[in-house]
Parts: sequence; C-alpha cells; structure tokens
Amino acid sequence: MKDVDAKASALAGGAAPQAPGGLRVLVSPLDWGLGHATRMIPIVRYLLSCGCQVTIAASEASKDLLLAEFPDLLFLDIPGYRVKYGQKGSQFFLKMAAQAPRILWAILREHFWLRSAMRIYRWDAVVSDNRYGLFHRRIPCAILTHQVRIRTGRAWLDGLLRPFIWALLRRFEVCWVPDMPGVPNLAGALCHGHMPRHVQYIGPLSRFESGPTRLSDRLLVLLSGPEPQRTMWESSLRQELSQEALPATVVQGLPGQGVSEAAASEVEWIRHLPATALQARVRDAGWVVARSGYSTVMDLVCLGKAAVLVPTPGQPEQEYLAAHLQEMGLFPFLPQGAFRLGEALVLSARSRPADVRFDFHRHRAILRGWLDDIMLRAGGQYV
Repeated sequence: MKDVDAKASALAGGAAPQAPGGLRVLVSPLDWGLGHATRMIPIVRYLLSCGCQVTIAASEASKDLLLAEFPDLLFLDIPGYRVKYGQKGSQFFLKMAAQAPRILWAILREHFWLRSAMRIYRWDAVVSDNRYGLFHRRIPCAILTHQVRIRTGRAWLDGLLRPFIWALLRRFEVCWVPDMPGVPNLAGALCHGHMPRHVQYIGPLSRFESGPTRLSDRLLVLLSGPEPQRTMWESSLRQELSQEALPATVVQGLPGQGVSEAAASEVEWIRHLPATALQARVRDAGWVVARSGYSTVMDLVCLGKAAVLVPTPGQPEQEYLAAHLQEMGLFPFLPQGAFRLGEALVLSARSRPADVRFDFHRHRAILRGWLDDIMLRAGGQYV
C-alpha cells in the first residue's frame, strides 16, 4: 500500500494520469509461472490498438517479461503470491495446503491494493489473469482463467474448492476463458462442462502470429515453470545434452536475470527471448521439448509446431493437460522423472498440432464489445 500512496505525492495535486482519448485499463497477471504474463501480451496489444491507456501491475519475473515487450507503458509493483513447490512432485498437496492461508491473504491484500491504487489512477476497467482479488464494485472487472474447474490431484478437494472458486469468480463482471467452446478444445475438463453463467470463451491466446514453420536440425527446449522444478529439470538436461552431439538451444525462462551463457559447444543457453525472437526460434526448430503449461501449449498450437511435453512434477493441472492433449493426438508427453532425450525425439513424430485449427483472433471481437459497452454505460461512445 505504501508504494501506491507514495506515487500519489508524485502526481500534481494528486490528479490521476489522463488517458489520451481512450479508456484507462489496468492489466495484471498472476506471478504463478510466466504463462500468465505471456498470454496477456495479445490482450495488451489489442487494448493498445483500440486507443486504451494500459497500466500493467506485475511482480518479479512477470514484470520483467512484460516490461521487455512494452517498455513505454506504465508499470506498477503489486505483491506476488510467491508460492513454493517441493523438491518432489508428491509433496505438492501438502505444500499447497500449508500455504493456503498465505494464498488467501495474498488475494485479500491485492484487493486492498486495487482499492488504494484506484484513488490515484482511477482506471475505467480491470483485466486480471487469475488474480482473484482484483475486483472493484465501481468499475467493470474481467478475470481471465482456464482453470474454472480447478484440479488439485484430489477429487474430493476439487469438489470442496469449486463453490469457493466460483464465488470469487462471480465477483467479476465477466470470466474470460482462453479456449474454444465445445469440441475440439485445448483445456478439456478444466473449463468445459457446467460453468458459471458469466463465462465467455474468448479463444486461445498466443503472443505469436501463425504462419509457415521451417525445419532445421536444431532442438529447442523451452524451460519454464516454478522453482525448484525448473532448475532441477535444467540440471538434468545439461547432463543429457553434454553427452549428445546434437545442436540445441535451451531458453531457460529467466527474464531479467542477466546475459545468456556463451555457447561452449553446440548447445546454446539463453535466459530469455522476447516474443518476436522466440517465435523465430520455435518456427526454425527441428524438434521442440516444452512444459505442458497452458500458455506454452497455446503458443505451440498457434504455430502448428510439433513438440513433446514434459509436465511439471506434482502440478495436477499440467499433468491433466499433458494427458488430455496426448489423447487428442496433438502432443505426446513424458514425465520429467522418465525423460530421455532420445525417446523424446522419437515421440515428437507423433505430434500433430497442425491437424486442428483454432481461432486465435476470437478475443478481439469480445474485447471490443466489452470496451464499447463500458463507454456506452459511461454515456459516451468508444472510437
């Protein structure tokens, strides 16, 4: 709260920054993995194309990633959830249970953060990615999530949590799901079936633009996900790649953490790439190995790029997605504990993401309608 109040004194007379003819929109992704930030990129791009003045509230790596994409926007610091994972996937349930009070406190804290910040910036609307506390009774607020039917790995707990999660979602005017309605879809049971009435399917989101892919003899590994599993997988990959005479690029998923390593062999280690550069790497790769995080999946499907998925151990949502997408015939998967590079390259031949087409522009019409409605309610007309 102090950071927000301190910004007030820096504004002349405490006045809010004025939008140059467009709506003032706050966009804020959850800090629980970089995917929440990457899928906000097409949302922010479209809001800017509509003339909105966008403010981004983010923390740590999510902020670094979005700052690299939108260096000219106003960025605010918002407290993160800082969820910690265990060294073993089997520890997931106990770790989450132990952190439940802190997660609830984080939701409450970000809600009061928004109420305080609104007195300074007076936004016209809010777009939250999985931040359940970013709702405000005086302005339209949208929440984006693909986990409407959350999975914890315990069916009985899923049933207990669902009414609580849905009650939080109903605090928002609309719940945007980045997937297609009906079949085929990407997220399966996570966001299909019986849904709250205010759910809208806005189509998959990707920071990439679809187009022809090219094939080289180079392997691309997209490391991502929460610690310590990200580092544990990286350590394992370093050992395997050191024993293979295979040209490879590993994008470590570490935005804002210094320069990339100099390539001492045919393996190139890159801490982070902006969207345009990463898209080029994905298109050129002969093979792709990546986490089964939902945003990563949407990026791969957008490009129609074959890949082998490796879910984060003990993360039920990623484990479910990997199994669902393999059943659909889109991507095969390997558990991290059983991952072998040679087997992954063989399995990649079974990947068929280009066989299914999804509308990656669906969100534009829905966002435009939402913006128009906000202006009409305010007595104006959005141009």
